Amino acid sequence: MDKNNSSNGMVTLQVDSVYLERIIREEARALLIEEKEKSNQLIKEESKYMTRIEFLKYTNMSWNTIQKEFFFNEDFAPFRTLVNNKWRFDRVEATAYFDKWLKANKLA
Repeated sequence: MDKNNSSNGMVTLQVDSVYLERIIREEARALLIEEKEKSNQLIKEESKYMTRIEFLKYTNMSWNTIQKEFFFNEDFAPFRTLVNNKWRFDRVEATAYFDKWLKANKLA
């Protein structure tokens, strides 16, 4: 070891640039994935209500069938709200109600 380098307190470090770049990319990718997952979770939490179209897709039923089968049922009424002439459904409660209804009625 050279006396000049040791007396200045300097350390020499050699890093393979390809290896360093790979580590940085992996860490950046992991951070981006984590941020995307957090963002998706926030969207789900913020979106308490489903639109009529989302509810139709969830149930895989037509609007007429939903109205005929359970829409006007008093037990379902608390889970639907009319806002600006558009129906909104409580995402958790309405889907739970539908799942129970489906098991009880076994529509094919």
